[in-house]
Amino acid sequence: MGIVATLLPDDRCLQRVVHAVHGQHVVIPCGTWEDVFAACEDEAVHLAVLDLFADGKANFERVRQLKLRFARVTLVAYVAFVPNRARDLFDAGRAGIDGLLIVDQDDSPLQLRNVIEQAEARGVAGLIRNRLLHDRSFGLRQMVKKEYSWPHLYATRIRPLLDTKT
Repeated sequence: MGIVATLLPDDRCLQRVVHAVHGQHVVIPCGTWEDVFAACEDEAVHLAVLDLFADGKANFERVRQLKLRFARVTLVAYVAFVPNRARDLFDAGRAGIDGLLIVDQDDSPLQLRNVIEQAEARGVAGLIRNRLLHDRSFGLRQMVKKEYSWPHLYATRIRPLLDTKT
């Protein structure tokens, strides 16, 4: 069971998240950004579902701080879409948001679970990629940077090993 922190002023959205992850995750409702930071500090939070506009306007500095302090936490934005927020939603990806849920569009239990799972996969992939990039092993670092393509790697290193075993 994982722990999910939420910053969702709309109780209907909170209940949808609770229902979607019931039995798989424990949900910690947070009323402020400070509560989210405290939950991540005190608990093994691995996912945060946030209304970026909880304070009235998008708060990307808080998102960046959350990502910097708690890199393990996957961030999902759960927002109501209105046209004047389109640029903010674009900026959310650059600020570190791993997934996006739109109120009354993406929030059936199945869609919620799918978006959360995809965001978790992206978050884990990012952590693994960062760890590999900082690994001291030159060959591994080069593969991750894609300086060696998989076909090149297969042809030059794996295939010769297979040929010698036959």
